[in-house]
Amino acid sequence: MTFGFGDRRSTTELLPLTNRIIHYFKTLVNPRIYKNYINKFTKQLCNLKEITMKKNPITALLLFMCLLTTNAFAQSQFKTLENKIKKIAASDKMDIGVGCLHIESGQSFYINENKPYPLASVYKVPIMICLLQKVDENKLSLSDKITLYEHDKCIGGGYLQYEKAGSQFTVSHLMNKMITVSDNTAADLLWNLIGDKACNKLIASINLNNSNIYIVERPNFLLSLAQGSEFKGKTGKQIAAAWKNKNITDKEKSIKNVLAETKNLTLYDLQKIENQSEITSTYENDVICAEALDNVSSPYDFTQILLNLYNGKFLSQKSTALALSVMADCKFKNRLPAKLPKNVKVMHKTGTICGIVNDAGIIEISPTSHVIVTVFVRNIKNGYQGDAVQKIAEISKVIYDHAKLIK
Repeated sequence: MTFGFGDRRSTTELLPLTNRIIHYFKTLVNPRIYKNYINKFTKQLCNLKEITMKKNPITALLLFMCLLTTNAFAQSQFKTLENKIKKIAASDKMDIGVGCLHIESGQSFYINENKPYPLASVYKVPIMICLLQKVDENKLSLSDKITLYEHDKCIGGGYLQYEKAGSQFTVSHLMNKMITVSDNTAADLLWNLIGDKACNKLIASINLNNSNIYIVERPNFLLSLAQGSEFKGKTGKQIAAAWKNKNITDKEKSIKNVLAETKNLTLYDLQKIENQSEITSTYENDVICAEALDNVSSPYDFTQILLNLYNGKFLSQKSTALALSVMADCKFKNRLPAKLPKNVKVMHKTGTICGIVNDAGIIEISPTSHVIVTVFVRNIKNGYQGDAVQKIAEISKVIYDHAKLIK
């Protein structure tokens, strides 16, 4: 059957062919990658069919064919992007997981999608979300003041550890420092405010299966440095082996015990123990212990956490905007933002511990185009941490360049 541009066949006659085109589009693209995009696009096609078929069926079919060709091309281009990222991520010096999701179109791909990776300080984003949920529920205020005690202080990132015991800080100040300069002491103080099960409740609320956020900075340092009676005299490997055999209840019990037993341990003493460990321990020991004790999430899971944050599923509009603005002020620019134009807004959080280098965030391509990029790197061989940082920057740049082309 042939149709010319002047032909006016009935809607009934052309409807089967139209439906076949829509069905072909559904089966052409990868349902896992384009699930959201398919749903939106198919709805548009169906609406177009109802409106246009009655007036000009030939025009409708031509539009369907154009849209079909355009989106098949988009799929091909996204597959090319995925292959480029896989090439960058391929390495025998480290293990890289990647999540990439263009928010507005729904296009996505993952490398090691459901594999748990140590989060390092990236876990501080869920702490912020849980904190702001309590603000939205009027259970606390950002202007509330928290007192810093000596046993709250933690070594590592940030400057609050050097403040005088007895000093007070607003919740807002602590949240800002926890995200922008990755302050460990601030994270521990805010963890105490939200409760040690809050982050895992947040994760469960969106049905994620490969994440576990159960420990903060001071107890993590104490356990890995063999402080407290349980692991006294143990090596990193021995601590890691014992920890892997514990269920979550036993881990929580160990955390409470080590905090109680070391309550009188000053910041100076803790730093002295850490300095001595750097001399006596090996890189391999430290990596194994760090990976065993740390919080974890997968590239898919953390991408979904950021998506739900951006879409306002967790927080009020005001708190969502605040969380994203704090992340945009992150002071560490050598990963996701490193190779992007200086004016590009990147709302992100980095994380670094021995053998682990991470960054996860939302890149604003334009006011109507945003892409989530999650890059987790674990098991980095000694001397290759700088290479891991560069790979994160390269992955971000390739994704950014592609995302600019998405309409």
